[in-house]
Amino acid sequence: MEIAKFHYLQWQKLYTTEKPFQILIDLPKNAADKRTTNLVFSEGPEECIEDVRQEMDGYKLDTYGFMYKQSPTSLGMHQFTQKREIEDTYLPECEQVLRDVMDGVDEVHFYNWLPKVRDTDESSRDGKLVDLNDPLAKLGPSQIVHIDQTDESAVDRVLRELPAKAEFLLQVYGAR
Repeated sequence: MEIAKFHYLQWQKLYTTEKPFQILIDLPKNAADKRTTNLVFSEGPEECIEDVRQEMDGYKLDTYGFMYKQSPTSLGMHQFTQKREIEDTYLPECEQVLRDVMDGVDEVHFYNWLPKVRDTDESSRDGKLVDLNDPLAKLGPSQIVHIDQTDESAVDRVLRELPAKAEFLLQVYGAR
């Protein structure tokens, strides 16, 4: 077990009238508000971090909202920089894993598969603009506690990614 401190969004009175935001694109030169963020973070208390690798089977999707699954891929590490290889080989392999572990899967849609890198020196993040629409942009680990997607943003994502099917999918299946 290790002890670590994490950074959390710190409440600001401003958030009663303005949603917290962070802009990850260049602002127009004529933008009235030149702020790229109104986020303020503070270091939280010490927390215990456990290595769960020996207990991975205990985490079930329906109980925890996630699970661990080790599954081999036919791609070599060097092929994870090739968009075509990822789309033609790796994503279908991932789809098969989902179908194997979940009941009643009718459709799988991958909307984001940005590779994460352990070494932040390798990331395209430090001091550089990151194109979040580029699925090959390398991102280092997040430096703050965050939620990747809220219930509301999951619905928004379905509406944006699958507009022709969105109403049906959300009505019949919901989002998970």
